[in-house]
Amino acid sequence: MRRYRRHRASGREHAVDEHFGTHGLEAEPLSQEPDDDTTVRPFAEGDADQDELPEVPLTKEGPDPARMLRRARRAARGGRQRDAVQAYRDLLEAAQDNIEGRLEMARLLEADEDTSGAMTHLDRAVELAPDRPDVLTERGALKARLKEYLAAAADLDSALTLDAGYAPAHFHQGMVLLRKSRNGDAAISFRSALSHQADYPQARYYLGEALNLMGEFDSAIATLEQAIESDPTDPRVYRLLGRVLDRCSRPEEAILLYQKAREVAGR
Repeated sequence: MRRYRRHRASGREHAVDEHFGTHGLEAEPLSQEPDDDTTVRPFAEGDADQDELPEVPLTKEGPDPARMLRRARRAARGGRQRDAVQAYRDLLEAAQDNIEGRLEMARLLEADEDTSGAMTHLDRAVELAPDRPDVLTERGALKARLKEYLAAAADLDSALTLDAGYAPAHFHQGMVLLRKSRNGDAAISFRSALSHQADYPQARYYLGEALNLMGEFDSAIATLEQAIESDPTDPRVYRLLGRVLDRCSRPEEAILLYQKAREVAGR
């Protein structure tokens, strides 16, 4: 098992208790609710220019949906929420059966806390493509975040019936089980996701969370160390690993993980 060695304390280390509540090296309180951050955020910021959106060229048949979709994606990647939403609306007015446009519009609306609007687009996407596991999984994931667990499970089961190896469906199935405190079953689903897609940092993080809640601390530590190797940029992993180490009576190592979480988060 990896050991975490103390280095010379800095001002940032002495301030770690302000953010994580570790004054006196006490463990951070554990919650039975998972630290949920599973909403899909598909558009990276910063790679789109900030100029006005170009006019969409017309073909003899009218607007080109492929060009309109690229235009909407560019606005979304550039963080221009209002422009992006309008661009997707224009696209879906011109091509109502554009499934990718509906999925991406749903993500934008959910990010803007319009879950009702997001669900409307996902329902329509499922009507258009009932045999696509990714579409069913997206709707199931949103239903799970809305705590509609039975409906979520139905969508995810349907997705896995269509493709038993579809890792995101296993992952979101695990999230439903974790929210229902069925930690052992959740761990099985997260492991299934990883067996089909080894590079799945979120699945590894939540597997660590499930193992922690089950009291399987050695397995949780090993899983979270693998999660850090897979994605060293997620502060939640360091924070959770610190909690597990605290529960294992390894407070000096834990506080270093809390400090690392702050550094990664840029705080």
